[in-house]
Amino acid sequence: MSSRLLPLSLTLAAVLVVGADASAQTAYVPIEQRITAEQRQAAGLHKLSADELAALNALLRGERSAAVAAAATDPAAVERKSPPREAITARLKGSFSGWTPGTNLELDDGQVWRVIDGSLYTDRVESPAVRIEPGLLGAWYLKVDGQTNRAKVRRVK
Repeated sequence: MSSRLLPLSLTLAAVLVVGADASAQTAYVPIEQRITAEQRQAAGLHKLSADELAALNALLRGERSAAVAAAATDPAAVERKSPPREAITARLKGSFSGWTPGTNLELDDGQVWRVIDGSLYTDRVESPAVRIEPGLLGAWYLKVDGQTNRAKVRRVK
């Protein structure tokens, strides 16, 4: 590496390390800096003394620290908050002859999915197998075995 590039690369490495450390530890912002004077008035925070406001900030800072600590010590806690994004294989309950937007489709395990987009008309079949797969941006798609069309669905139960 040339002697002129070495100081530049060291500076860049230092900036990356400091930036990574700063982004990993987001500082607590006191409540009075997060909301406007009108919001403080509406919430009644303007009535608090300086000591009471400091106590409130300490509580909020502690809750945030506790949540961060819990997530750091229990990675499964983060996973429990959001449903798994894995494909679901099941059977539809009862007769099936297609769907249109707004149709509710009940699975044999009790889940109910509502069709948001797409339509399908087919011969009536009893309890066909289905596969519900995750898509981009939180979308889910349902496909009935033996059919080419799929429906964009949202879980309602």
